[in-house]
Amino acid sequence: MVPMKGVGMRLALFAVLSLVMLSPQSADARLLKSLSDQCKAKCIEVQATVGKTKVCQGERVGFSIIARRFQWWCGGLKKWTTCARRTNYVLIAKDTKTRRHIIHCFRR
Repeated sequence: MVPMKGVGMRLALFAVLSLVMLSPQSADARLLKSLSDQCKAKCIEVQATVGKTKVCQGERVGFSIIARRFQWWCGGLKKWTTCARRTNYVLIAKDTKTRRHIIHCFRR
């Protein structure tokens, strides 16, 4: 096994910390999938159940979604993410220094 250094180690740590710090408190919540994506903009907007939710660099935001495939915007560019089947809750953590954000898909 090759030890992780630099950016790789930082991104792995970021993913784990974002999951630990944001996991839904419900005992029956189950992590189904984790994804990562990138956006140059400081903030992204995500289509949640009750309208758009903004997630900026350094923030971690959780919200309910209706469908496992949801749209989000990087600046003015519309993008799509597809979570695992049965996902109804998403946690997104946007890194403080890179373009990367981590998307955790849960069933609550």
